[in-house]
Amino acid sequence: MSEFNKIYRNAELSKSHSNDGIRYIIIEESTSGHCCFGYTIVDTKAGKKTIGTYIGWKRVMCETFEKEEAIEICTALNKHYC
Repeated sequence: MSEFNKIYRNAELSKSHSNDGIRYIIIEESTSGHCCFGYTIVDTKAGKKTIGTYIGWKRVMCETFEKEEAIEICTALNKHYC
């Protein structure tokens, strides 16, 4: 895993993300609820949102099928847009 990536096992665990210089993170599940996606990349700079009792991320950048794709995308985002 690259120094530009942080992978969280699920969305709940990602809420504890602190601003450690990593803006874009990977969540090892689909936050949109589409069962076909395995990974979600979110922009933590946009902050969190609350919908009822649910707390999630305001800006989902994309979702992917494969871990390798998620890492490549997240690495590029963190390298060029932080």
